[in-house]
Amino acid sequence: MAVDVLKRNLYVGKEMKLVRQELGDPDSYFFSDTIYAYKIMPFPGDGKENWHLVFIPDENLEKVKEVKIHKKCCYKSPL
Repeated sequence: MAVDVLKRNLYVGKEMKLVRQELGDPDSYFFSDTIYAYKIMPFPGDGKENWHLVFIPDENLEKVKEVKIHKKCCYKSPL
């Protein structure tokens, strides 16, 4: 589903509130509460990559400017 949303630009140009109506409340975080982020898969555990479907709003925070699939990752600090 996430790839289809991205490929077909299903939400680009649409109202941000439509995303929330159709997909529910965002269940993840991407830099700001104004950017909706949805987990593509359940949390895989500590230290493992996690993928999100992210909806970037326009400058007025009203319409979807861009949709991305973003990888939250598992970077570890060197010892």
